[in-house]
Amino acid sequence: MIDWSAHAKLLTAASEIAVEAFFAEHGNIPLAAIGYWMCVGIGYASPPPFAISANPRSFFEAELWKAKAASPDFIDAQMRWDSGYFQFPACVDLGPTVAMMASALNDLVDTKMGSGEEIGAGMINICCTAMAELAGKGLFGEPSKIDFVVQTANDSWYVDQLQTVRDRDAKIRTEIAQRKAR
Repeated sequence: MIDWSAHAKLLTAASEIAVEAFFAEHGNIPLAAIGYWMCVGIGYASPPPFAISANPRSFFEAELWKAKAASPDFIDAQMRWDSGYFQFPACVDLGPTVAMMASALNDLVDTKMGSGEEIGAGMINICCTAMAELAGKGLFGEPSKIDFVVQTANDSWYVDQLQTVRDRDAKIRTEIAQRKAR
């Protein structure tokens, strides 16, 4: 049995420290998007990548302007929802404790103790919970002005135009609203 609640608390605490350090290093830049990128639960070799991606608003707007100038029919949703376009894609390290957690979860898949789908869904859920908790604390600024991008290695613009990533953003926003209502 996986204690997802404990994993969510660990992820939230480590993320808060990592994001505060990121803002200290980059001068509290306004964000267009923030979230997690991961390969956990889909059979990748340990240690699996698992980190925070961040996209400053100024970078997003400048890159979008360049993309639209080069190709007027460029679809801005792709740049908005795919962390591969971010200035900091999977660049905010969450530290050794989260790396050990992610490796342990990935090892469950490798030893057939858990299914990749179960582990992946659990990780997505704790990522959404952590983002909602941190956003509720005001860590990222005004949540209505930020996209929350929880993306896995299997998410692709070409599969479903990152609808799964947009659905996770909606889930996070629902959790933020529920926390405010309490």
